[in-house]
Amino acid sequence: MNLKSPVVVKLGGSLLALPDLAERLEVVVSLLRPHRVLIVVGGGAAADEIRRLDDGACLTATQAHWSAIAAMTFNAATLARVCGCLPVVSNRINADTAWQTKNAVLLDPTAFLRDEEAQHSRSLPESWSVTSDSIAAFVAIHWPAKQVVFCKSCDLTGPHIEGLCQDGLLDKWLPNLFTQLQQSGVRLQWLNLRAAMPRLQPFGEPDSSQSL
Repeated sequence: MNLKSPVVVKLGGSLLALPDLAERLEVVVSLLRPHRVLIVVGGGAAADEIRRLDDGACLTATQAHWSAIAAMTFNAATLARVCGCLPVVSNRINADTAWQTKNAVLLDPTAFLRDEEAQHSRSLPESWSVTSDSIAAFVAIHWPAKQVVFCKSCDLTGPHIEGLCQDGLLDKWLPNLFTQLQQSGVRLQWLNLRAAMPRLQPFGEPDSSQSL
């Protein structure tokens, strides 16, 4: 068990409205202990507002993409203030320093993705098909991490990424990252954070019906 390889936790933006979110996040961190935890916060209502503005104001793909990521960064900073004990980090060095005293940290996705693009020519498409789901998977592949936990507002409905994407429970770009996730040995897990007793559920088996 490589404890230096973190677990990426994607926190759905809709979960930011939970009045007991801090306590529920403590449960998630406890479930994943002793692993280090790297939290990627979704854009939530802020990203939805950018999407609405894009529909009316015709933002460029680049403007819409990075504005939505900026919403994720804003939400991470807000959550850090609410929780008090979760620092925001922008790169691997910052995270390693913070993990010396904290079990979990929040990622500034704007800083991380800009650096990955500039330093390593790694990027995601500038499209609304890419949301924080794919961003969390991208982070896990390139950090690297060995596990991504998708914290959602509902139970897992099936084992296949394609079906979950078709149902709107994961973003449409994620299947394009599946091969890289497999090659990198990244495990995928689901957690309904609104459940009375949240539990981790593995998923991510390829849908054989899609390859016929």
